[in-house]
Amino acid sequence: ITEPAQVTARLPGFLDMFTESRPEKAAFLTAQMDGFFCCAVAALADTGVVRLSTLALDDQPVAMLLGFTHGDRINLYNSGFDPKYQGLSVGLLSKAYSIEETIGRGMRYDFLKGREIYKYRLGGREVPLHGLRINIS
Repeated sequence: ITEPAQVTARLPGFLDMFTESRPEKAAFLTAQMDGFFCCAVAALADTGVVRLSTLALDDQPVAMLLGFTHGDRINLYNSGFDPKYQGLSVGLLSKAYSIEETIGRGMRYDFLKGREIYKYRLGGREVPLHGLRINIS
């Protein structure tokens, strides 16, 4: 979904799956971070760059992805899944379907930073990133 009101309405479901899928994600999403995240995503949704995707099984959401578009690229920001369906690899499947849809639109898919194993399994390759700091005295 891309429509701002729908993104805002479904974001709590995404955040639930986000925190339930991995303990480190739950630790990251403090009350303060949750508030910031909701405001930031709502503001970005108003610009039309947010993509919130849901994988459903028998009309039951089992995995969700949050991404952002930039030019001809969809950038996967983060994801979550219902742990009850972990044995079905719903997290991995949601990403595979997202890649398929992105390619079908003639766009490129970017996993962004991180060395999660699923990125390599889905064909991702590392791209060197460089930082530059300029101190002006």
